[in-house]
Amino acid sequence: FDFGFLENRAREALLVTGSGDVEKAAELCRQASSLEGRVVRVHSDISQPEFQWGSVTKDSIGKVMRVEGGHAQVDFPKQRRWHCLARELEVEPIADKVKKGEIVQVRQGVKPAMGWGALEGDETGEVVHVT
Repeated sequence: FDFGFLENRAREALLVTGSGDVEKAAELCRQASSLEGRVVRVHSDISQPEFQWGSVTKDSIGKVMRVEGGHAQVDFPKQRRWHCLARELEVEPIADKVKKGEIVQVRQGVKPAMGWGALEGDETGEVVHVT
């Protein structure tokens, strides 16, 4: 079977089911993976996250590393492993599409957080690494 899930997540799901039921394990993976690996921000309707802001702000964009039991763990540039409720997150539609190998252009008036590298302000380049 190839359900498109990470192998470690699939193994964990099989262990949880205890029966080796591949379909049940796949459903557990589907539930967990709806946000895992996606690029997100705190939902615009959230004024105070359940577990506080820490170094995260409304403008922060991060990657969901794990979702379990309604909770999520997100890696943001200024705070790794930020803990929140999964319902407090929304997918950042533009950043979520940026993948290794994509050709991109820095938006006018934006200063990249990690600097320009070899790019000038309106040039295009290939994404070589996404964290």
